[in-house]
Amino acid sequence: MCWLGGLTPWLLTALLWWGGRRRALRLCTTRYRLTTEKALPGGRLTVVQLSDLHPNPRAAMHRGRIPELEARVRACRPDLLVLTGDIFDEFTAPEEFAAFCDLFARLEAPLGKYYVLGNHDLFHHWREPAFDRAALETALAKAGVRLLEDTAVVTGGVRVVGRKDYLYTGGRRFAAAELLPGGPDDLYTVWLDHEPRDFKQAAAAGADLILSGHTHGGQVWPAGAVGMAARNERNYGAKRVGARCTAIVSGGTGTWGYRFRTQGKTELVCVTVETRR
Repeated sequence: MCWLGGLTPWLLTALLWWGGRRRALRLCTTRYRLTTEKALPGGRLTVVQLSDLHPNPRAAMHRGRIPELEARVRACRPDLLVLTGDIFDEFTAPEEFAAFCDLFARLEAPLGKYYVLGNHDLFHHWREPAFDRAALETALAKAGVRLLEDTAVVTGGVRVVGRKDYLYTGGRRFAAAELLPGGPDDLYTVWLDHEPRDFKQAAAAGADLILSGHTHGGQVWPAGAVGMAARNERNYGAKRVGARCTAIVSGGTGTWGYRFRTQGKTELVCVTVETRR
């Protein structure tokens, strides 16, 4: 039976790899239901969040999976579609870039489609990307997606605030209070920030719903969990911030670098908010 002892580590490694690959490739729709005392258009708001796609044939998300992703987004019937950074990265090939921009153009959201940059979208960590800022801005505009960088907009009675990414800017961005100097008001405010940082400051400024990504839910334990916990306020899921704000951190609609995940899940987030009667 000595041969069995030698084979066991290989079998366990194969099982771990098979399970990690299966977990990475399983695309989920994660739903959250919230309430607010603030008035919403029609008394209800549905927000769909895509985050951290990192499209690449070697990763969990690539253009071959667009029909599945598109069907899941449409099934949520979003009023608001938000893309919270690392939608592309330095390994995104031109054909992947074009295919996902075409997808964003096809998706419908009556209150608009909004994008905030992550630390990979334009930042060159390993190599120059196949597109530059001008190409990204042009493609997003053609798809009807608005890029928000330390900007607040009001659409259909809902406010959307988009932050500059902390890592991409080296921390040189407006403070939360500078974005909404008047503080909390009667407008329901969706706050987009790629990295889960500054939750208390955002809530104090007037955020009702904070949507972030970046962490991938850890992706590979323990390295991902430890690395993200050192810099971010939450690794995954929903967190109550103060009396009326909820922060949600997506596990990512893709994976970075490879089709492997031992922590978190590959997901799109669908948040339904209703006005309390």
